[in-house]
Amino acid sequence: MKRIINYVIMLLLITLGSILIFNTQITNWVIDFLSNRAYQTRITSSNQDATTFNYKSVKPVSSYSVAMQALKPHSDGAIAKINIPAVDIKLPIFYGLSNRNLIRGVGTMKRHQKLGKGNYAIAGHYMTSSGVLFSPLANVHFGEKIYLINRHYQYIYRITGKSIIHNYQIGVIKNIPHQKIVTLITCASAKTGEKNRIMVRGKLIDTVKNSNN
Repeated sequence: MKRIINYVIMLLLITLGSILIFNTQITNWVIDFLSNRAYQTRITSSNQDATTFNYKSVKPVSSYSVAMQALKPHSDGAIAKINIPAVDIKLPIFYGLSNRNLIRGVGTMKRHQKLGKGNYAIAGHYMTSSGVLFSPLANVHFGEKIYLINRHYQYIYRITGKSIIHNYQIGVIKNIPHQKIVTLITCASAKTGEKNRIMVRGKLIDTVKNSNN
């Protein structure tokens, strides 16, 4: 009986993988499901495990990679969350830019960066569906608020800038003396080989202790 159950499960997983490979809409739905599930999990302390911060190693999202991630257990949690109510962004923030992280949410771009200090830099994918992952960044406006949330505090930023930059302008994530800012990066379109990036920057305006602490 156990062998039959395992066979049925394996058949279902193979079927799901095949569907994802040939259906972009379903792929976007699964990404949305994975990010929502990760968003709902408990925030962990900063994960210092081995990961990558090399943006050049980030691969485009493929239906195959999404299918593989959907079949894997995800025990590692987000280190924080990002909310941008104006464009309905609610995503988990993971430590580093591994492809695994960026299929389920967004990732930090520098080692040891801390919320509310320096230039907190985050990157995420731009998808064909306007509501998935960091795609809605294209629609943000000056003055709108960005909320970064960890286990203890909410860090509230106001958007002060939005521009198109080249993918090699990595200097934008460096700290700026005496400034507490956030920098959000995503591709300028879903085109394969897109060289431009959308950069959104916000200034810290408030820090609020979480009510459940």
